[in-house]
Amino acid sequence: MKRLLIGTVFLITLLMPGLASAAAILANFSNTFSNGVLPGGTAPYLTLELNDATAGAGYDIRLTFTTVGLVSDEFISEVYLNLKDTVTLADLSATTVINPDGTLSSIQAGTNAFKADGDGFYDLLFSFQTAACCRFGANETVIVDIGLLNGTLTLQDFVALSLDSGGAGPFYGAAHLQGIVPNNGGDSTWLSVVVAPTPRDVPPGDDPVVPEPATMFLLGSGLVGVAWKARKQRQQKQSS
Repeated sequence: MKRLLIGTVFLITLLMPGLASAAAILANFSNTFSNGVLPGGTAPYLTLELNDATAGAGYDIRLTFTTVGLVSDEFISEVYLNLKDTVTLADLSATTVINPDGTLSSIQAGTNAFKADGDGFYDLLFSFQTAACCRFGANETVIVDIGLLNGTLTLQDFVALSLDSGGAGPFYGAAHLQGIVPNNGGDSTWLSVVVAPTPRDVPPGDDPVVPEPATMFLLGSGLVGVAWKARKQRQQKQSS
């Protein structure tokens, strides 16, 4: 799984509504590290809720990113996550469910391929637009469904620390917060998840999200077209 070359394919698709989730874990991006600049709002500045899908939902885990503690012109430009070593990253696929103004521009996957400001290596990188029109700013939500072409992702697969690089980590996740007000919106800082994501229960039927026309990201090692073709062939066999 080392030395993955990252490939991202964008395919326009229309999703069916997901089924209710039965369990979830919550990650709070509350800690600041790197340059000592403090955001203007109150922690947590970003939350990530991971919901475990029920059978037949068409995905394994729903990721809900919410900028709960940002103020003024602050925005999130990058989010870094980890997966356990048992997950085959080349089999990952992801589909946006809610993505206002196309703010989430890309998702990349690679074993320890992404470094958050010199403080640890991560497996997943979610990149958001930085143009003023389309930033992931205060009180916004982006939702992504993610799964495996072969096998099943679980909530616990995301409870994994970054590979330590001698900086402030390791962390369970990191994010780049930009546009901090004190210096004309030019300052930025880095956020991290220090405490392991906390389990919580979700009532049956609690899934109010109505999917919008979405973008599908196939993540892998340069063989994304092959992976997509293989899945289509399996679907054709099942329908014949």
